[in-house]
Amino acid sequence: MSTSRGNFSPEFREQMVELYLSVKGRKNLSQVARENGIGAETLRNWVGTG
Repeated sequence: MSTSRGNFSPEFREQMVELYLSVKGRKNLSQVARENGIGAETLRNWVGTG
């Protein structure tokens, strides 16, 4: 399956980072990513650059 880069809006990225930070300690990054249909590495990159 091929995907193209940049399919997520800046607003969505920000929401996902905020969501992850709000549940950090109760859920890990992989769980948050999986539950929201994004790759763990993608979320990790957003958190690292956010």
